[in-house]
Amino acid sequence: MTKDRKRLVFVVNVDWYFDLHWLDRALFFKSVGFDVFLITRFSSENIRSRMCGLGIHCYDIDLSRKGLNPISEARTLISLGFLLKSIGPEIIHSVTIKPNIYTGILVKVFLKKPQVVAVTGLGLVYSSKSILFCFVRHFVSLLYKVAQSKYSYFVFENSDDFEKFTRYKIVKENRGEVIYGAGVDTEKYFYKVPPGNRYILFAARLLKSKGFYNIARAVKKLNCEGAQLTLLVAGIVDDDVNEAIPITDVERMHSAGDIVWLGNVSDMVSLLHSVDLVCLPTVYGEGVPRILIEAAACGRALLATNVSGCNAIVENGFNGYLVDPNKPAMLEKRLLDIFEDENYLKMGRCGRDKVVLQFSQELVFEKTNKLYQRLLLKVESFT
Repeated sequence: MTKDRKRLVFVVNVDWYFDLHWLDRALFFKSVGFDVFLITRFSSENIRSRMCGLGIHCYDIDLSRKGLNPISEARTLISLGFLLKSIGPEIIHSVTIKPNIYTGILVKVFLKKPQVVAVTGLGLVYSSKSILFCFVRHFVSLLYKVAQSKYSYFVFENSDDFEKFTRYKIVKENRGEVIYGAGVDTEKYFYKVPPGNRYILFAARLLKSKGFYNIARAVKKLNCEGAQLTLLVAGIVDDDVNEAIPITDVERMHSAGDIVWLGNVSDMVSLLHSVDLVCLPTVYGEGVPRILIEAAACGRALLATNVSGCNAIVENGFNGYLVDPNKPAMLEKRLLDIFEDENYLKMGRCGRDKVVLQFSQELVFEKTNKLYQRLLLKVESFT
């Protein structure tokens, strides 16, 4: 760490999420002159060792993603405050609800440094119509307002989420912007003609709300009618979340021949090149799902639900199809439509073009860097 390099701190809820979605950005900013720090809950010593080996300064913090115990949460807030104070960052980039709110409180009260507040999808909190989530939504919105200050600047992954936050008066229009998704390396995720094997990939965290059961049931039903589809399933088993799918269910469906369970796959490029279609029938709003961007970059047709984030990357009838959440008949119809007259080939080529123009990581890096530079120029006016 050198004195003339600006210190950039990422505050993230868990290590594997940073590894999947933020590492490329962190390494880019390290390459352009920042000292990069990561404060997160490390669930894997392998991830931590690899991050440190890449030159990222890593700090472990006891951050529970779903815990609400006031004593433990206060302890986390205090620990985060001490860490940030000791690092002395020029910019703090927080990601997801708890890090956004806790960091915002600390910035507002005593840190007085620019904070980029990353809203990476609104999830069930802002999508569900249940009474419980309605209460949670109002509570979270209140906390965002309390934690916000003149040092806060919001970044959204899609325009729907930005519009919703301005409508709820959580953020003013001049205090936020949209930067589409994480972006992908379009040279690494290169176009390859689909094999024509009618293989479908579902790759996501194994949560009920991601639509795993919906796509599995749809494929099974269509195969009973002679469709000859194969559903590959890859993903992370996330036991920290209440709606996690039991791994026993996945293994049972694999044994029955309903799916092909691959587990956590590291070589996503080869996996994407081995299928014709990628499906994500999630029931709640996303940021912009990285798997859909990666799939489109590789020239794969997309089938997803018409929710925030998915509809930012999928243009209905152009590079895939959008279906309503929890509408099995519509999902089944579009599965067949994509393979009719080899539509998946045309849609795959269109998707590749869309990613190059709108979702490449170079665009994300450039926009984020411009934002950082603007915030650094404003530091003097903050004090």
